[in-house]
Amino acid sequence: MNFIKSWIFISMMIGTTGWMSNCQYFIPNMR
Repeated sequence: MNFIKSWIFISMMIGTTGWMSNCQYFIPNMR
């Protein structure tokens, strides 16, 4: 859980567009 929260926080700092793109790749892989 901590890893995910940290990753989200870093992604938000990088940019919302980057987070959205990574989200599409990250969520499917997690399932």
